[in-house]
Amino acid sequence: MQIYPNPFKTNINVSAQNLPDKDISLNIYNMLGSLIYQTKPNVTNGNFDTNIDLSKLPPAMYVVKVISGDYVGIVKIEKH
Repeated sequence: MQIYPNPFKTNINVSAQNLPDKDISLNIYNMLGSLIYQTKPNVTNGNFDTNIDLSKLPPAMYVVKVISGDYVGIVKIEKH
């Protein structure tokens, strides 16, 4: 899983390859563990690439979690 840019100002791009399941959940949490964004990206052959507008969020650290079958990817991101 790749997330860029990091740190970011308005948008992030999230991409992943070779995921085990076509039913994917992409969640973003604040550092208190509260869910602040959730989506189900379109997956083609186990791959997806999506752009997310987070411009309304305040500058802080966030956690992006991608769940696909048994795979769980977690990445911390920072908004400036």
